[in-house]
Amino acid sequence: MGLGGEQRILLDLVETRAADMELAVRALRRRDLPGIPERMAAAGVSYGALGLTRGRPLGMLSLRALVRRAQPDLVHLHLEYSTLIGTLTVLSLPAPRPLLVASVANDPHRQALMHRYGGRVLAPRIDLHIANSGGIRDAMRQAYGGLTRRVEIVAPGIDLCRFDGSRVDPQRVSQYRRGAGRLIGTVARLAPQKAIHVLLEATPLLLREDPDTRVLIVGDGPLRGVLERQAGRLGVAHAVTFAGYQEDVAAAYHAMDVFVLPSRDEGYGLVFLEAMAAGVPIVGTRVIGSADAVEDGVTGLLVPYADAPALAHAVLRILGEPALAGRLRAAAADRVPRFSREAATARVEALYRDLAEQRRAG
Repeated sequence: MGLGGEQRILLDLVETRAADMELAVRALRRRDLPGIPERMAAAGVSYGALGLTRGRPLGMLSLRALVRRAQPDLVHLHLEYSTLIGTLTVLSLPAPRPLLVASVANDPHRQALMHRYGGRVLAPRIDLHIANSGGIRDAMRQAYGGLTRRVEIVAPGIDLCRFDGSRVDPQRVSQYRRGAGRLIGTVARLAPQKAIHVLLEATPLLLREDPDTRVLIVGDGPLRGVLERQAGRLGVAHAVTFAGYQEDVAAAYHAMDVFVLPSRDEGYGLVFLEAMAAGVPIVGTRVIGSADAVEDGVTGLLVPYADAPALAHAVLRILGEPALAGRLRAAAADRVPRFSREAATARVEALYRDLAEQRRAG
């Protein structure tokens, strides 16, 4: 339950479906985001952490004891490490075992060899894989050699009300803008996958066009220090704000003139939906996941990965063409209502029930 979109998807599932299911959630490690235990408790969900680390692998035993004691109908695994640990744990139990569902949010080809090999070996033992996007589904089928039993696509959803401009504090928006003439922003985990270094490489080009341009980076992660030093080397530190992790990012989106996510790859890119809901024009990269979330030239602009000049050009094009920005906002506003968290989690529950019906029929 550290930083990341998949953790937020799990929270949405818990908070919207807790009234219809008896749920228990266990995180592998003890590094909760602020507010997660409280949100779980408010939803009436049993929550805890296994404390699993490289030096303490025995957390698997407590997970096994929990599953054996609770005898759940279904175990849902999020992300590749959880899938390996959870699947091996469930398979070690006597029959009848719970149904196994695995959420896949990352391209298996970019995972560590252990995760990729383990995913391939265990794929036939998992009852259902849920992919965030068509791109992830195709990559998973290729990486696992067609060994998956069943794959369904469930695009993530968001709390649409949360990004309604009428609910946003104008003072918070002003605090994020800090008087900037133009504010280019991102919301991302500061990890290699998100490629925030490319946004920093594009910043001198943006400042050359307008010295009053500012860049807002909301999020935290292992590369924060590296990125801060990069901003210093590029001479743009005065124009870049590292805001760190923020529980409520709605005001940050509403402060932005353009939202940018230069990722190497995505599962889907939950933040694209959030930016669309906030009415912010989008620039992303033409990579797996992002290309599923953003329709190039319709709901946003996509550029090649790791191409800082192309990224800067796309941003400047949106800023310099109000008619284009308006069309992108309008198309995004039409698209995003289909991606509510209620619709996404209801789809997941329907898949649960379908698996249970198939088991009963069998």
